[in-house]
Amino acid sequence: MFSQLLATLRLVLRLVFQVPYWTLTSLPSWSRPRPSWTLKRVLLVRIFASSLSLGDAEPVTPNHTAIQEGPGVKAVWVSPVPNLIKGDVAKWAEEAGVQSERIPGYWFEQKGLDIPVGAPPRAGEKIIYSLHGGAYTKMSAHPDDMSSTIRHGLLEHTHSIQRLFNIEYRLATRVSGKPVHPFPTALIDAVAGYNYLVRDVGFAPENIIVIGDSAGGNLSVALVRYLVERKAAGDPDIPDVPSAMLLLSPWVDLEVREHAPSSSALRNIPSDFLNIVGDDFVRATALVLGARPLSFAASNPYLSPASESPAMGTLSFAGYPRTLIICGGAETLQDQSHILHKKMVADLGAETVQLVEYPDAVHAFSVCVWHEPERSEALELAARWMEDES
Repeated sequence: MFSQLLATLRLVLRLVFQVPYWTLTSLPSWSRPRPSWTLKRVLLVRIFASSLSLGDAEPVTPNHTAIQEGPGVKAVWVSPVPNLIKGDVAKWAEEAGVQSERIPGYWFEQKGLDIPVGAPPRAGEKIIYSLHGGAYTKMSAHPDDMSSTIRHGLLEHTHSIQRLFNIEYRLATRVSGKPVHPFPTALIDAVAGYNYLVRDVGFAPENIIVIGDSAGGNLSVALVRYLVERKAAGDPDIPDVPSAMLLLSPWVDLEVREHAPSSSALRNIPSDFLNIVGDDFVRATALVLGARPLSFAASNPYLSPASESPAMGTLSFAGYPRTLIICGGAETLQDQSHILHKKMVADLGAETVQLVEYPDAVHAFSVCVWHEPERSEALELAARWMEDES
């Protein structure tokens, strides 16, 4: 707690000196990261970037250890599913010393409704299954968490979709220098949450839409891959794949490597709050991998499905549902969305997989309530797409 307070104090003091400098140097529009940006957006992006810390091992609250009650909070404990973790994922879990455990999940609903926790679905009812972002090391599924602005925003724009379920997967960290909850912990938890919706609540997979932002996008792609592969192996215990997948600025290539100067990873550093080649982000990636070397991510289809390395040349997306990818043209992960889209279209077709890019938007801009008009436009687009019956 003391270290968090000290870090906050240092940030405030740093911003006291930096904000006036940023303001002065950004007064001419030509000097801004994007000439079309307002001065307000320039300052907010830089303040956000200064406050972002993903690679430290400080504990996050709320987290998987308890349900944090509060006004309007509707939560449930999701049972572990050790019987559903098989194949390569079971092997990686054993290597990492992780297993399925009980975790919380939070229910969201449209404003004005009061639906009992875990109420059985109405006939044909659709639901959103949500996997939050935060580099697998930060953020929470709790309705009051900053990342939940996306969840609330989607439900504000939907009509027939009234509910969303957000799973509190375990975050990767270190305790006394030892890895805790590394890959594939979050995937194991995502399987448990999906199984809860299908087997315990009673939602048909064809009525479930999986959504994920940033690392949650990675986890969404991994979850669907696991379901597809286990069904292909003839596993009778695994639920069918969901009807659709919505990815918002997905982090779908965890390989730490040198990037070309023309890549969005380097080109868009001045215009994004997320620097994927910076030390903080590399430390976050190391937390996800645990005791494994950073090179492990380069050839793992669950961690880097958008990698263009030769090891990923035969990676297939056959069996995936219709997918919408939304990204920003000013974000460092821009290229990853384009590469994933290209690879998925090759297997599924352009009608099944769509990519929509907002040219002046930053990473996961739907989280940022100040990022208008792009945020509202993207949420409205996503809501219409989710409710489309095609």
